[in-house]
Amino acid sequence: MCDPKRPLLCPCRASSFALVLGGVMLVAIMLVVLFVATGRYASAITGTPTLSAPMSGEIAALVYTSGRFEIHLLGPDGNTTLNLTPDDGDYMGAAWSPNGSKIAFASNRDGDWDIYVMNADGTEMVNLTADDNNRDMSPVWSPDGSAILFTSDGHADQDIFIMNADGSEMRNLTNSPGSDQVSVWSPDGSKIAFASHRDGNNEIYVMNADGSDPINLTQNSAWDASPVWSPDGSKIAFASHRDGNSEIYIINADGDELQNLSQNSAEDFPPVWSPDGSTIAFVSTRDDDVLQIYTINMDGTGLTKVSDAELHFHYLMWSPDGTLLAFVSKPDDNQEVYVMNADGTEVRNISNSPDADETFPVWRPISESN
Repeated sequence: MCDPKRPLLCPCRASSFALVLGGVMLVAIMLVVLFVATGRYASAITGTPTLSAPMSGEIAALVYTSGRFEIHLLGPDGNTTLNLTPDDGDYMGAAWSPNGSKIAFASNRDGDWDIYVMNADGTEMVNLTADDNNRDMSPVWSPDGSAILFTSDGHADQDIFIMNADGSEMRNLTNSPGSDQVSVWSPDGSKIAFASHRDGNNEIYVMNADGSDPINLTQNSAWDASPVWSPDGSKIAFASHRDGNSEIYIINADGDELQNLSQNSAEDFPPVWSPDGSTIAFVSTRDDDVLQIYTINMDGTGLTKVSDAELHFHYLMWSPDGTLLAFVSKPDDNQEVYVMNADGTEVRNISNSPDADETFPVWRPISESN
């Protein structure tokens, strides 16, 4: 079970950061940074200023309270929270459907870990993988909402599975030695990028959506992880330890033109594309080992520090319209979800739960239905 006070070690969220085999050195560095005494950071985020940009969609977040993980819906005003999972059990890996009408997630509410889907208001919860006894985690919707990827340890190693959105036609896409994880769809749904340990170290692979033709893009003896597609599907950004520290790299989807974007001796991780594809946000320890948020253009120019508080920022997520960044920080004794303008101004605590720990914020997509 994940410890919310040490979220960087959580094994249950593949999109989380530094959650892959071979990342031990980076995780250790991140933990040292994250748990430096936090008292001197507490005054940097105060009040609830009004955002000049409108909130674009609600945010689903994991909340650790009363000894269990829940999925809460955080309102755009920062004052309303709806617990979508009040029943017993733990809940992980909330993922919005592309139209924002449903949430897929993993839960052990029925004994073992299964993949569930529920409506955005928490109603009509359905177990999609109830017939197996495996640990099923990390659901990811296809861009058209017709299918869901997830990881499962039903074989000797963890593999990537796919099923229809109703749970039918489940099949193993990878079925290979070594752990396969961190799967992400290409924007057009034709390809899947994923991290795999099948070659003895963590590498970034791309395969067709049916699991055929897996290609090792990174082909390096160092740790490569956290792949994310550019919005136009032409490039993949990822974090790599090939330079002795974690750096942000981009590569063409066919494996050509590898480029180190961050080029710094600090720890930089993991990349998050802006919705228009022009910018990548990431967190870095380059400022006195305190995790700060930076943005950089996809050609490596325009490096900009967008956070100015002495806080530990992590788990970044762009709003669907690209005007805001959500993130998690721990200025006091608990983690909270914050939102700020994309330029770093007008920071706002939208979880406001001093007795709980929030993490993994996920924006609800904008659509006509919500």
